[in-house]
Amino acid sequence: MRIPAVDVAVIGASLAGSATALHLAHAGVSVAVFDKRSFPRRKACGEGLSIQGLGELARLGLTDRVRDCSHVPFYGFRFFEPRHHSEILLRPQIHGIGIRRFDLDHVLVSACRESGIELCLGSETHVDTQADGFIVHNDEGPVRCRYVVLATGALSALPQSLGVPSFSTGRSRCGLSVPLVYSHPHNQSTVDIYIDPGIQACLTPVDQYSSTLSLFCSNKLAHHLRPKLRAALIRDVCQRFGIDPKPAEEPLIVSGLGRTYRSSVRGSAFVVGDALRQLDPIGGMGMTQALVSARVTAHTITTILREPRTHQSQIIARHVRSMEHHLRALAGYTSLTYWSLSTRFGRTILGRQKAGGLAREILLSMHRPSMKRTPVGMISTLLIQTAGLW
Repeated sequence: MRIPAVDVAVIGASLAGSATALHLAHAGVSVAVFDKRSFPRRKACGEGLSIQGLGELARLGLTDRVRDCSHVPFYGFRFFEPRHHSEILLRPQIHGIGIRRFDLDHVLVSACRESGIELCLGSETHVDTQADGFIVHNDEGPVRCRYVVLATGALSALPQSLGVPSFSTGRSRCGLSVPLVYSHPHNQSTVDIYIDPGIQACLTPVDQYSSTLSLFCSNKLAHHLRPKLRAALIRDVCQRFGIDPKPAEEPLIVSGLGRTYRSSVRGSAFVVGDALRQLDPIGGMGMTQALVSARVTAHTITTILREPRTHQSQIIARHVRSMEHHLRALAGYTSLTYWSLSTRFGRTILGRQKAGGLAREILLSMHRPSMKRTPVGMISTLLIQTAGLW
């Protein structure tokens, strides 16, 4: 029996996988998407999307569809600590939007269907390596492909089974995500962050009557997320934010967050999204990373398919450097935003405002192709790239 063939198989139909498939299809590459789940579906997520992430969706021609979804623009951040509160706003310039992951997945998967991409959802998938590529198996039968893109999430064992190297970060956390509903309109225009020695919380608005609360703690404190303590912890964090909402659904809980990161490519297998690296959900960095890695990977595969095979090693080397650069910038942005807003040095010595001049430059870096050539701008550019190595 002849096995049907495509140029690229994408394993994982969520944000990174669907975006990769769309970029490839727009470039004329034949692609099929596989996922063991049906879409859209609930997923633990901070549910924020940065201005850079919105730019990535614009590249895919999805701006109008996203605007049609329920969403809330946010203009900066507020940081809450036991003895300190700081904030930084970019009004009237938005810094991103809060949007339900369910809605965003629906937009991307629907766009894949309309683009004629073959979608094989709702059945288990496994991949066999062949001399000239891969064979992907699921309930609908095998499909042969030359390249495979792994958008399987951080905890999947599939990248390891295909020989993709992984590296330990030395830290691992547990996370919880729960939608909150208000009885009256709640005009939140910032992403609110709470930090104490054991717990980190992120509150992102998604419409006038609801927000998404994400909680993180170390594995040593994972007992805080057990059912008997979970409700009390959510209430306590909400009080810190000065709100009194009700959980709309059962929380989604994930363990092992941030435990490892992986190489972006191994042979003919590419890695995108959380399967590559997880970022803290401050201002939509997780979803932004998924979209950026999708675009970079699709560009590399398209280039390989169009270039003579003798140039493939150079193309792969450029891909690795480009992906490392983007990941350092996104991870460094996250780390420095926390640092500049939550330390005395970052808040006061580097600027006279509550949040400091450095924090403002870091937020503005998302809005610029290159940083403004001021002394603080140049310092923040260097620090963002350096902090991404932590």
